Amino acid sequence: MHALVAGLPALEGFFTIGVLIGLGWVLARAGVLTTEHRRLMSNLALLVASPALLFTTMLDADLSRVFDRSVIASNGSIVAVAVISVVATV
Repeated sequence: MHALVAGLPALEGFFTIGVLIGLGWVLARAGVLTTEHRRLMSNLALLVASPALLFTTMLDADLSRVFDRSVIASNGSIVAVAVISVVATV
């Protein structure tokens, strides 16, 4: 039960983004949004809303869990694979 409660902020964030995507889809299908409006909403979501959601989620995060050994190892392996991919494709 504790793991479920700990994951609620992330689920709230996904729900919020899902509602906004659904609202944008309904407005686009109804002809309310033009291509320029959709581009603006996409940029707003990518450049403003996502970083803001990440920031507010990290405010409440336990830093000992954020910088846990397993997270650092996972991020290190991601970086290593990215470097190998770049080197292999050049």
